[in-house]
Order: sequence, then C-alpha cells, then structure tokens
Amino acid sequence: MDIPSATPRLVVRAPDGTETIVELRPGAQVLGRAEDADIQIHIDDVADRHAELTWDGAHLLLRDLKSGIGTTVNGRAVLDWVDLRDGDDIRIGLARGRIESSSSVSQPTPAPPTDPPIGAGGRSRRVFISHASEDKRSARALSTWLERRGWDAWLDEADIKGGSAWAASIQSGIKQSDVVILLVSSNSVAKGWVLDEVTAARNLRVPIIPAVLEPVRYPDDLQFLLQRTQAVDISALEPGRLARLDTAIIDVLERQGKTNPDRVKLRIGQVLQVIGVIVLIGGFVGFILSGLDAATNAGGDVSSDPMRVFVWLFVFLGGGLIAGVGSAMVRSARSRGI
Repeated sequence: MDIPSATPRLVVRAPDGTETIVELRPGAQVLGRAEDADIQIHIDDVADRHAELTWDGAHLLLRDLKSGIGTTVNGRAVLDWVDLRDGDDIRIGLARGRIESSSSVSQPTPAPPTDPPIGAGGRSRRVFISHASEDKRSARALSTWLERRGWDAWLDEADIKGGSAWAASIQSGIKQSDVVILLVSSNSVAKGWVLDEVTAARNLRVPIIPAVLEPVRYPDDLQFLLQRTQAVDISALEPGRLARLDTAIIDVLERQGKTNPDRVKLRIGQVLQVIGVIVLIGGFVGFILSGLDAATNAGGDVSSDPMRVFVWLFVFLGGGLIAGVGSAMVRSARSRGI
C-alpha cells in the first residue's frame, strides 16, 4: 500500500455489478469458495482456495494458490507474490476486486475496467498456454516473453489433477482465449489432459499453434487433431524462434479476421524491409570487395585503405537497422486492433 498507516479494504465486484467491501486484517487471508476460506467469494470460476492476501501493516501482498484459472493484477498474471497498491484492480475468476485504503473509501471510486469488447479496435489478446508440469519453467519463460510482446498469457500454475473444478477452469480459460499454444515435448504428448485441452479448443473453435520444445512423434489421436496445424520450432526458447511464434499468432488471427491492420504503416514497413535488405546485401558485398582490394593493393596490409572498408561496414549496419525498423513497423501494423 502507498500509505502504511491506512487500513486496506478489498472491494469485491460480482458479474451482476453488486459490490462487497471486506476489511483486511493483519496476517494472511485466503480468498475462495471454500467454507473455511477467510474471504468467501461464491462466484463461478473461483477456486475453493483461489488466492492469498497478507497484510503486515506496511505491505499488502497477493499470490495465486494454484487456482487453475489464475489471478491477475491490473491485467497481468500473478506468478509470484505481488505487492498491491491503492486502486489496484484484481481479477479472480469472474469476480473483480479493487484495493482501497480506509482514507480513499470515502471518496468516489471509478468502476473497475471491463474486458475489451470483441470487435475491431478492442479485441482480447489472450493466449492460453497448454503444457506439462515438467515443462513449467519453459512455460513461465514463454509467458513472460509473450507478456512483453503485449499478449495476455493464460498460464495454469496448478499441478495437473483431475476434478470438475479444474476441468471447468481449463474450459473457461480456453473459451476466453483467442489462441491456444501447445508446448510440444515428450512430457506433454504423453499427458491425457493435453488431448482433452486440444479437443476442447477444437470444439470451441479456438485455433491451436503447436510450439515445439523438442522433436517428438504425436500419438495417433493427437496427430489427428493437429493434422491441419503448422508447428513452430521454439527449442531453447531462442529470441529469433520466439519471434516466429509471435508472427504465427498474428497470422492465425488475421486468417480469422480478428485483426484490423494499419495498411499505410504496413506498406511503409514492407518498403523499409525491402530497402533494408538491399542495402544490407550491398553493404556486405562492398565490405568484402573493398577489403580484398585493400589487401591486394597493400600486399596484405588492409590498414592502408581503411576508409572504404569502414564505409561499407556502416552501410551494412545501416541496412540492418532499416530492415529492423521496417520489421517492427510491419509487426505493429499487423497487430493493430487485436
């Protein structure tokens, strides 16, 4: 909290608009549907023990308790303890919470932000990451990378277990997502629940992108469901390969008519890409030829004519810069309106 002496309150807003104010006491408090939860929230998609708040008089912290559907603060997934501040917006299943200090409760507070509507200029950017618990570290790294690229990554932080509550959370998470990314590994293809998630995505008409961590052979039933999907190699989570995954997500959404690209910016970016590549190739060729020429004229002493070599080197680097700017403009233009 910004004001350590102020007593924090949690304002819980149900989907029907009703609000409940909960005074937060010092110590730890569990939020969930369970009867023994310190703060009971009887709303769909809230787990029995969904999240935990702790208040020590100076800091208010929140963590997700492997709820399945997850918890977000100001639109970002909670992966570890998060330090809350006055006015923070929390999402717990279909419930929304707002943190207030006692000094701010008496003042009019704005309604919590609503989800962007599905439509041009306001589409969701949620990406569901299906993975095996053994690949948790890779899944978290991918989630962080996607968040930095502007995607809202839905990452199940729970150990994969059976049960209707878990199944309902997964179903809801897939339904609310625009794309499902399946982390393909020897671990994930052997899991029965992976097949269930892929089947659910197919039934809900949510596109699937297999992101391959390691080359494996799909089981027959999974192969049948993924036979018309194009896989993306992201082994070692290298930046270049992850960039191809980012492009693949946009490609999928474009094919579904879920993007509204900035056509002018797109064309300018494409032109810059072409120019950059031409300059890049010309600079490379000029650098090599000028280096050979200098070496020949100086009997192997390249330093006798360094200027031409450096000029072509700068041309080469400039071409790479122009191409990079063009690529960034194309990506930005294509992702507009998602």
